[in-house]
Amino acid sequence: MTDTLALYKSLSPLQLEVLIQSAWQGFAVDDPRQRYFYPKLCRRYAEDIARQWDAVQFTAGYVVEFSMPRAFMSRYALQSIAYA
Repeated sequence: MTDTLALYKSLSPLQLEVLIQSAWQGFAVDDPRQRYFYPKLCRRYAEDIARQWDAVQFTAGYVVEFSMPRAFMSRYALQSIAYA
C-alpha cells in the first residue's frame, strides 16, 4: 500500500485554467454556495461527470488526478456512492 491516495476531480475549462494558473496548487470553487469539496475515488466516475455535466454545460470537461497523503485523508470518512 502506498502512502498516498489517488483522487480525481472533474473540471470545466475555466476550473482547469484556474488550476493551471495556481501552478496546480488549488482548485476553483465549483459554486460559492457549496461548502464542500468532492473529489472522486474512481476515475471512471469523474470521467462520467466530466462527460455528462461539464462537457454539456461548458462544451468541454476534464479530469485531473491528484494524490493526498493517507495520513491526512484518515481524518475524513471516505464515502462512496453506487457506481461501476
